[in-house]
Amino acid sequence: MNWISSHLFPWKIRSYDRFHVMSYLLGDLQAIRTRTKTKYKDEENTKKDKYETNWLKYHPTRFPNWEGKVEFITRLRYQLYKRRADWNDYQKERFAVIENSTDENLLQIKVWYEIIEEIYRIYDTEDQTPNEAKKQFKYLINTKIANNSSIIEIKNIWKTLENRLQWIVNYFYSGHNNWFAE
Repeated sequence: MNWISSHLFPWKIRSYDRFHVMSYLLGDLQAIRTRTKTKYKDEENTKKDKYETNWLKYHPTRFPNWEGKVEFITRLRYQLYKRRADWNDYQKERFAVIENSTDENLLQIKVWYEIIEEIYRIYDTEDQTPNEAKKQFKYLINTKIANNSSIIEIKNIWKTLENRLQWIVNYFYSGHNNWFAE
């Protein structure tokens, strides 16, 4: 594909626009959420089987807002696509449960969402120069992402951001993407 594009568009400057970077990030965030939901479902099914063999009624673990763990993670799906400023009060309360939690899976969602918020901030800064954007991305990669590289999805995006950093920064030169080549 690189060979074809370089011959058809020799003047091209390859760039990753905001849409593609954020779709990678949000896709990985949803992967973390799905993995967490599966883990909670398995835990609840194991507990439910244990109770039913003893002829007891099973009551799932509830969060402070009276949602079960699986229900809680399911309802997070669309909330995580929104920015924090666009959340309603109920969504803010739900995320407060995550922030105050000691569950490792919920903390992974929190860390990942904070990284996404930071990247939104980089893209939203008015008159962002490519050099400033590159410094901010490098700082983000070397601090927040590197510190949390034990999470599989964060490790994957860390490699992508490091390897494609120049293409991401190229977006800030003109603000255009490669839509005409696509």
